[in-house]
Amino acid sequence: MSKNEIQNLNKKGGLTSITSFLVVVFSIAVISLVSLVIFSNIYTKLADSPVGDYAPANASLNAIGDVIETRSDWVYLMSFIGLVLGVLVAGYFASGHPLFAIIYVLGLVVLAVVSGMIQYSWEAISTTTTFLPYMSFLPITSFIMGNLVLITIIVGFLGGIVLYASWPQYGGV
Repeated sequence: MSKNEIQNLNKKGGLTSITSFLVVVFSIAVISLVSLVIFSNIYTKLADSPVGDYAPANASLNAIGDVIETRSDWVYLMSFIGLVLGVLVAGYFASGHPLFAIIYVLGLVVLAVVSGMIQYSWEAISTTTTFLPYMSFLPITSFIMGNLVLITIIVGFLGGIVLYASWPQYGGV
């Protein structure tokens, strides 16, 4: 791509991508927790029904239950890694003048406060009696959401470095 083509893309990076990152990370965490509860309840009800007495159906139910309990956390981790890479790539292709780095840092402080609120919301949701028994199946999700403020600051600073120190032909210094 030429310099003009890249400038014509008019991509926005920085704080908007980190804001989207926070919203999507929280949404995927809640969706994975709720879907784990729903699928575990469905699995339990089917296993306790006459369908669970039939050997092939029981084997299928056990296989599905194992997949749901073991892989849902890894799906969240892969989504999280993809989102972090998305923030970095968006920052690389966005043009940002280093003069606006101060505004970026102030916006990052605001987003750190917002991520603290999201982290508190996650703690409130995950410690309810409905969801608490299922949290043992989501240790990675629990770790990421429990340290969301620190992760937001790290991703934000990495995104800022990429945004304001990208290649000169793409709008960086």
